Amino acid sequence: MSPYREDYWNNPEKFRGVSLKYYYDNKVVVSNRIAERGRLLKIEVFQHYSPELKCQSSTCVVVNGERNLDCLELDHVCDDGGKGNRFHGGANLYAWIKRNSYPVGFRVLCSNCNWIKEVERRTRVSNVAPTEESEYHRKYRLNFKIMV
Repeated sequence: MSPYREDYWNNPEKFRGVSLKYYYDNKVVVSNRIAERGRLLKIEVFQHYSPELKCQSSTCVVVNGERNLDCLELDHVCDDGGKGNRFHGGANLYAWIKRNSYPVGFRVLCSNCNWIKEVERRTRVSNVAPTEESEYHRKYRLNFKIMV
């Protein structure tokens, strides 16, 4: 073990204190560095799923697909974004995707196309017959009636 690591393990509070002091003394620099790292990770992940960095929807309202990185989002192709996924988006999701070798099931959409897809999904779910209603929706409906 290196002498530096040995010092750290013998007195971790000292090193944490030094790290916190640096952070508070250089908040802007640290924040910018973290933001830049997140932006580069986003570009890397998006380029894997869309080499041209544009919306992949065939019905995109923007001619030739949206290319502004701030307007692009990752979409779960099978509408299973919340199932077993503890990441809601952003750098944590991008890091997870990279760590797991870019799994199948994602694509790049612009915000408009992604929202349209979500509205269509909600419409399909709300039009389900009561006999086919999921347990979650039954519980939510019952809780809603109690609250009213």
